[in-house]
Amino acid sequence: MLRRATAARWRLLALLGAFLATIPTWPALDDVFRTGAVTQDRPNFEGGELALLVAIVLVVPITWVAVGQGPGRLVGALLVASVTGWSLTTRLWASWATPPTVDDVLRGYLIVGCAIVAAALWLDRHRNPITRLGLALLGVGCAAIVALPTVGNASTPARDALLPLPKGVVIVAEDSGCESGGSCERGFQLTGTDPQATVRLLTRHLEDRGWRIGDEHQGKACRRLGYLANPYRACVSVSYLRGPGTVEVRFDVFNPREPRISY
Repeated sequence: MLRRATAARWRLLALLGAFLATIPTWPALDDVFRTGAVTQDRPNFEGGELALLVAIVLVVPITWVAVGQGPGRLVGALLVASVTGWSLTTRLWASWATPPTVDDVLRGYLIVGCAIVAAALWLDRHRNPITRLGLALLGVGCAAIVALPTVGNASTPARDALLPLPKGVVIVAEDSGCESGGSCERGFQLTGTDPQATVRLLTRHLEDRGWRIGDEHQGKACRRLGYLANPYRACVSVSYLRGPGTVEVRFDVFNPREPRISY
């Protein structure tokens, strides 16, 4: 009984060490690591974003605490070292710039951490057989490797973001493209029975699709495309172009943390 309690304490100490190893990524240390222009595109985490990242990182040591039977001091030290590696690599080298690499670093850590736990359980299987519950917990913990989305460059907004059109509105021109720095767009010029009526009709059409757009938002709305390591945002605007006498609807996908562009 005493031996089992001692082993449990060692595993809990490893979990505490893993949590403390995430400190370099905490927002309170942003100014410490921002030493010049070369660091401007490195992660400055928002509170909720950081909490989610740390929770995912700690899934691996928590799994070890739950399924490990022996003291596993070496395993605990390796897990703390892997969390430290994730933390420092994310802070010093990972970037939110396009394409973001924060997700790549996190996925690499999960692969290493799950490999450490799986190897430890396999090597200790004769003294402490692996239970079905242990395998289930390990599977859930390592499922994050494939569940974590791969985030690349910005994507061009799809045509069905606006289509099909409301009755009486037709497209007279359309353009799309991407620029360096994580920005893509698609624009439509449209006509209807009356320009102002067309603006109102298209605004309601976009609101029905989940965009919070209207006079109080000055004809523009934005929303996030994802969370965690996906920094991209999408915006839509509706405006009347007096020159050609058409109504323009423009969709933009951009990376607001990209240092080369400003929105």
